[in-house]
This record gives sequence, structure tokens and C-alpha cells, in this order.
Amino acid sequence: MQSWEEFREEVRRLKRERWADILNAEPPGRVAGRRPRDPEKEALLVELDRRRIERSELLATSRREPVEPAASSE
Repeated sequence: MQSWEEFREEVRRLKRERWADILNAEPPGRVAGRRPRDPEKEALLVELDRRRIERSELLATSRREPVEPAASSE
């Protein structure tokens, strides 16, 4: 029978080995956890990011007329 300490050490060893494999499997340039691995979901997120950037650039370059404060009824 395996002791509790031996079991815990084996679990730690397996976690270290698997985590290294997981990190090595990530392609370069991709932030870990930022994108799903499903290509359809990733394409959707890229499209949403593109639209968000376009919208923010449009807001930054558009001219807005200053809004007059409402007259107070005092």
C-alpha cells in the first residue's frame, strides 16, 4: 500500500509533467487562456475584436457636438 505522502508526491510529479506538456502545446504568440481551441469560436472572437476596435476608432475620430446643460427650473 502506498503512503499518503508518496501519493501526494506522485500527484505533484504528474501535474508538473502534464502542465509542461500543456504549455508546450500552445502555439507561440497566443496568450494562454485568451482564446478557445475551437476554430469556430476563435473566428467569432476575432470578428468581435475587429468590430470592437473599429467601433472604438470611429468614436475616437467622430466629431461630437457639445451638449448644452438643461436649464434648471428654479
